[in-house]
Amino acid sequence: MEVVKAGSCVLLDINNGEHFVFSRLTPAATVKLGKAKYSLAPVIGCPFGSQFEPKSSSLERSSRAGDGKDNNAGEEEEEEEENAATKDNRNLIDDNTAQTLSAEEIHSMKREGSSGQEIVNALIANSASFESKTTFSQEKYKRKKQKKYAPRVIIRCPTAKSVCEAYFSKTPAKIGFIRVDSLSMILSLANVGEMSNVLVSDMVGGLLTAAVAERLSGFGTVCSVYYTPKAPSLDIVGLFNFDSATSSRIFRVRLSTLLESYNSGLQNGEPAPLVVEQEKNMEDDSGTGKLPQSEQPMDVQPEKAVTEAEQEKDMEDDSGTGKPLQSNPSMDVQPEKAVTEASQTSVSQISENLEPVSTNPTKQRLIQQPSNEDVSDWVKTGFSSLIVGALNADPLKTLQQLLPLLAPSAPFVIYHTYLQPLADCMFALQKERTAVSLQLSEPWMREYQVLPSRTHPHMQMSSTGGYILSGIKTLPQ
Repeated sequence: MEVVKAGSCVLLDINNGEHFVFSRLTPAATVKLGKAKYSLAPVIGCPFGSQFEPKSSSLERSSRAGDGKDNNAGEEEEEEEENAATKDNRNLIDDNTAQTLSAEEIHSMKREGSSGQEIVNALIANSASFESKTTFSQEKYKRKKQKKYAPRVIIRCPTAKSVCEAYFSKTPAKIGFIRVDSLSMILSLANVGEMSNVLVSDMVGGLLTAAVAERLSGFGTVCSVYYTPKAPSLDIVGLFNFDSATSSRIFRVRLSTLLESYNSGLQNGEPAPLVVEQEKNMEDDSGTGKLPQSEQPMDVQPEKAVTEAEQEKDMEDDSGTGKPLQSNPSMDVQPEKAVTEASQTSVSQISENLEPVSTNPTKQRLIQQPSNEDVSDWVKTGFSSLIVGALNADPLKTLQQLLPLLAPSAPFVIYHTYLQPLADCMFALQKERTAVSLQLSEPWMREYQVLPSRTHPHMQMSSTGGYILSGIKTLPQ
């Protein structure tokens, strides 16, 4: 059984999903429960799944609910069912007079060091209406008081499932409203497995990148590509306790870098993974040498675009003369490595004003930039899968940009929160005949409460988990 280690990240499940907290375990790490803070030092060394309760100034490990059931549990349940048949709540009046234990007495018990369970037992003993309630009402009363005075904390391991559920329950917008069943469907349709080279366009906080890396388990490569002026955040990757083998297989690269290597291979006459007529596909009908529409930079939201005035300002030198900056001699390319003028123009259209990946040492340890050899190998062989989670970009233009980087017969999956953009993309792919097995799906999931005599669907559930377009890439005819 995996145990919690110092320096690792844990997911604190408070009161069975009522609240989630991510914490990096250090000697000074604390968690806030109510108005008090408690030390997380006792958590180190315990197995994942352990339950803790607050006591004094730190957490104390306790047994999980249901671990201490005795052999007479079945007989007690039968007695409770018989009592429930003779009780009801028709005579209960909610006038706040049934509880005789005052707030001052409760604070006094806390100051004396009484545990949360002792306070709950005192509240039950001093309630005039507790015995007249039905068994179900008594359980609900106990749970309500337990959450307030004796909260329980379960230590969970950050996985794709637990992280997705934690974000979706509180801040689903940060992960693009991807539900856990949608995430599993994306990984399945993309055929993500060990020894795969997966290209990911992740604009959902890094959830897709981390989920793919977790499934690869260090055998394979996940390449997160970005094409916006500022690289999107992948902070969720840092929540996973990846080992060095898995972290070393996570890369982040600009789209312009991949396309530059792709165009360079075409100029050198090397076979591309998905282009049959190389020169014809790289030129338009007028023979100008410009990239076709599928290679033009994709649209992003206006707030992320760079204006022409800002571009001209960036091209001016620091002296304020307004003259263009001189090229840096140290950045000159060797003649044997230079590409043609048409290729340089096409790459500059995409890579202009893009910012480099952050050089933060913490992020660099988890996400690194690939070498030129890695990029060249990816372009020559083609990626085995493509996953797109770019909600701010047009799905069709995004796919047209990334589809040439896939190997023949490689699956691709596009996730979006709305149906119409994916429907337009599906229609265009059918018209161009660049993909087969196209399928537009809406994941649907219903959770059930399973209890004796109370099994039914949850009263509240999510309406949608987004939409997924999947298919298999084919060579152009």
